[in-house]
Amino acid sequence: MTSKTVSSFAEFITLLSLKNVRVYEVSARRRDGFDTEEVPVDDGFSDLHVQQGISDEGFTFRARIEIRSERAIIRSDVAAIFEVAEEISRPPNEVLDEFAHEAGLPATMPYLRVYVQQAARLIGVSAPLIKHYWGSEMRQLEMRHDKPQDDEEDPEMLGQ
Repeated sequence: MTSKTVSSFAEFITLLSLKNVRVYEVSARRRDGFDTEEVPVDDGFSDLHVQQGISDEGFTFRARIEIRSERAIIRSDVAAIFEVAEEISRPPNEVLDEFAHEAGLPATMPYLRVYVQQAARLIGVSAPLIKHYWGSEMRQLEMRHDKPQDDEEDPEMLGQ
């Protein structure tokens, strides 16, 4: 059976339905613990990474944020798992990038925010304000795509 070729974002999203949001990591670490000298201070630093790929499970969009402040390091890593209506071949990078900006980040960002806030509350520090990413800023994020089929296979397809 041949896979359908997807050539546009509009066509791609008609084939997807969200079936699960998976949590990979939620962690928080105060800087005033036993090993504070080992934890570098980059006050107000946050880092957002996204990855996406197609597997037997469906289409996965994964987002990870790390926030470092004077008081704590907080990480949240979640993935939105989409069911694919029919078998498709890997969409072009342009389609995957548009999906990330228009659907992937909007689907995962609320989860990232909630888990960051909960983790901060758990360790007794003020919850950091996570900036809103506007479309132009999201275009500057580094995207990781799954490898084309003829490349060496990555068992996780979404590994860090």
